Amino acid sequence: MDHILLREYISFLITEKIRTIKKGSPFGNKFNLRDFKNLENINIMNVYAFSFLGKMGEGSSRAAYVLTGNKVLKIATNEKGLSQNETEVSVYTNPASRQMVSKIYDVDTDYRWLIVDTVKPFVKEEEFEEATGISFQIFIKKLILALKSESQTKNKLILDTAATMKSNDLLMGDIALIDHWGLSADGRIVLLDYGFTKEVWEMHYQPPNPHAAEVYFATERLEDENPTQKNTLPTLKKNSRLEITKTAKK
Repeated sequence: MDHILLREYISFLITEKIRTIKKGSPFGNKFNLRDFKNLENINIMNVYAFSFLGKMGEGSSRAAYVLTGNKVLKIATNEKGLSQNETEVSVYTNPASRQMVSKIYDVDTDYRWLIVDTVKPFVKEEEFEEATGISFQIFIKKLILALKSESQTKNKLILDTAATMKSNDLLMGDIALIDHWGLSADGRIVLLDYGFTKEVWEMHYQPPNPHAAEVYFATERLEDENPTQKNTLPTLKKNSRLEITKTAKK
């Protein structure tokens, strides 16, 4: 069976699974979190969520869906997404960084999905400056100096971000993107996408992928431009890696 036929076959199986779920659900054609949690792999989870919920967006490793008015469902789409979900849980449960990230309400023990707080992302750098009182470019440059312990800044956001990055081994790849920052419902400036650590990069992104190298060395590139310058979540399975699609392995 060639790759095209295999993808079509997998798509057919997933569609039939969703139809079965809809028929058997006491909630009819509405999203049911209990049904969702019982699905066996992330492909079916994403199709099920897409069938009922509005998709907010999708990156290279995860998709985000509007779950309720103030909650978002993040589902991994591949192994990279599982690793990044695991990282975000680790960052959120770290007392040194919890105040800097969006709230996590619930998480799959295999890191297939997270339910997080809705955060309004900054679309333009001007929005970041209006909310923080500092331009985004200056923020990043001063953050780099703080990471190298060469800064005299007393800016709390810079100091808290540096502490968050150091205590969780976060790379600049996520931090230096304006749309990874936003305003939480309680008025905090927070990171809403923060699953990119050195471990994740080495496991999933390191060269020969040229884009990965570009993201990894973002800090050095910015330096060259200015050379003078208690948790209620379920118990989690450490380093768990679930099969993405059991059918595809047959």
